[in-house]
Amino acid sequence: MLHGRDEIRLWLDDTCEREMTHAVRRAVADEHTAAFSEACRYPDGTNVLCATLIGLDSGLITEQTVVQVWDQAEDGSAAG
Repeated sequence: MLHGRDEIRLWLDDTCEREMTHAVRRAVADEHTAAFSEACRYPDGTNVLCATLIGLDSGLITEQTVVQVWDQAEDGSAAG
């Protein structure tokens, strides 16, 4: 759980500094809610799909839920 701009900034910096590509595929928003999906790919070919739902109040994030789906490794375990 993250609280405040500094914690959110650190999380975003960590995510964006990784050697991988990020592509926002779908995004929607209104006054109270935002949602987007993000496709990520690591240099080894591992793919990750993230779906994010955000609650907003006066333009501030009040809650966020993220679901990640990773490629499955050849042995049947989750990659990553």
